[in-house]
Amino acid sequence: MTELNDLDPVEIYDCRAYDFKLKISTSSFGAYTRQGIVEDKKVPKTIEFKSLEDTIKDPVGCSPDGMLLTPDLKYFDRPMQLHVGIFAVHAFREEFDRNPENTDADMEKIVQSAKAICEDLKENHKAQIDTIDEVIIKNTARFASCSITSMSAFLGGFIAQEIVKYTGKYTPLRQWFHYDTFESLPEGEVDRTPRDCRYDD
Repeated sequence: MTELNDLDPVEIYDCRAYDFKLKISTSSFGAYTRQGIVEDKKVPKTIEFKSLEDTIKDPVGCSPDGMLLTPDLKYFDRPMQLHVGIFAVHAFREEFDRNPENTDADMEKIVQSAKAICEDLKENHKAQIDTIDEVIIKNTARFASCSITSMSAFLGGFIAQEIVKYTGKYTPLRQWFHYDTFESLPEGEVDRTPRDCRYDD
């Protein structure tokens, strides 16, 4: 089966402890006589990315598997809810030149904007979202101006990994990643009066 020696790199699959399969037909090759040496060849892969303007309206369309990355499968529909919420916060900032505050008036504007965005995404971009979850949308808006230390550290590490991938060593994220820790929020009322210490936001 010496014909393999003259081929360009061939993709392998079904790798096991002592063997693997080639994605090629060997029916016209000579008979297999003895073992050989396999060289691992890294083949460059070109990945195209869409612009923010395109993907913010069609986040699923830029995903290779046709779905948003879900860090917690318990909340399978959460990424799209967060996407609409963040989209609504950006729309609010463009209209009022500020982030929404934790007031009933601002929350109502955010919810109405999110509903309009949701309808537009369903009708014009075939987004897989039926209705918005107002709790998720409001939480996204309430904390739009916050800088939470632990969350910032997590996202900083995440972004650093994506920057490393720009060198071509690993496959970058394609193209949206939504993450929240709303489960850590208190359920009842809390005192948010600044205490003039490092724990103030």
